[in-house]
Amino acid sequence: MTLKQYTRYQIDFKSKWTSVCGVLMGLSFFLRLIYYFGLTNIYDLAVVEILSTMIPGAVLCLAYLFTLSVMRLNAPGVYGILGAVHCFLLMFGTFSSGDGVRIALAVIWYVLAAGVLLLTVGGYLPGRLLASLVFFVPAVVRLFVYDLNHVTLLQWVREFGVLFALVGLACLPMGLKFGTQKSK
Repeated sequence: MTLKQYTRYQIDFKSKWTSVCGVLMGLSFFLRLIYYFGLTNIYDLAVVEILSTMIPGAVLCLAYLFTLSVMRLNAPGVYGILGAVHCFLLMFGTFSSGDGVRIALAVIWYVLAAGVLLLTVGGYLPGRLLASLVFFVPAVVRLFVYDLNHVTLLQWVREFGVLFALVGLACLPMGLKFGTQKSK
């Protein structure tokens, strides 16, 4: 089975969506740093959390921010790969919750989101709205379905770091513009 490429996308650096994406990734990076290095004792964290969420999550947000805002790299595939890796980190982060339903939903949804993002930035899916929705929906669900009775302000700092990253990833596809098509 061969995939048909509908279009070739480029990053529209003049788009408000691209600017918002950079700002949200920067906020996500900042909140992660505040949570892990300012509000929690790093010695109380499990090694698994440090290696699976803290370091890779911060590095991904910083890489996203650096390539988008500083380098202004016009390579949608790079952002798609960074976004897909972020999805897999979010998926692995839910394993520590212990909630079987939440884990199952995260595995299905984040694998789907990573695939949709990669197919969209590669130009293999027509339109960009679906790629935005697969990140915006879990952000809204996480915001309203998160166990509000048992969450402290400290945990909300970490959760908002994740939410800003998800909404930032939702803005990326909307900041794409049609590029030149390869001649056949």
